[in-house]
Amino acid sequence: MICIFKAQALKAVRKNGMNLSKLSKKWQNDLDVVLAAVSQNGKAIRYGHPRFTRDKMVMMAAVTNDGMAIYYGTPSIRGNKDVAMVALKQAPEAFDFILPELKKDDEILIAAGMAVSEKKEENNTEENADKSVKMEKIFNKFNSMETNIETLSNQAGLQKNYSNNDVLEFDDDEMQS
Repeated sequence: MICIFKAQALKAVRKNGMNLSKLSKKWQNDLDVVLAAVSQNGKAIRYGHPRFTRDKMVMMAAVTNDGMAIYYGTPSIRGNKDVAMVALKQAPEAFDFILPELKKDDEILIAAGMAVSEKKEENNTEENADKSVKMEKIFNKFNSMETNIETLSNQAGLQKNYSNNDVLEFDDDEMQS
């Protein structure tokens, strides 16, 4: 390995942050060198000492350059609202890598933009399938009740007091069962 000075290490990572991977452990553990690297290429964080993946300042620099760099952050970083907001502003698809607790936060959802819309559509498709099954059960139950009422009415000699055009309303609670 070639011995280089800090100025040379800085020059190398400022040119291409991924050059951090080619530097010695000494420079991969140096805050200034790692900051310069992630400022040039956020994903270079993966070549720095692991302690930097839990350092808010370093991770903020990384996600400012490339929001997807949040992937390399520790859970405490991926659960940090400030870091997540910056990451999402830079790359909405970073939504996939933030912690689930943050995915419920209104500001996070707004910052995620399109990524959130896609997630909601995915969830809505599943919910709609569930609701469709529930609606079918209710419809079948109603038809069964209607048949029973008609049978009883006919037996009692009563006339039907409702038409097929009548609107039936169900509470959300009834939809859940």
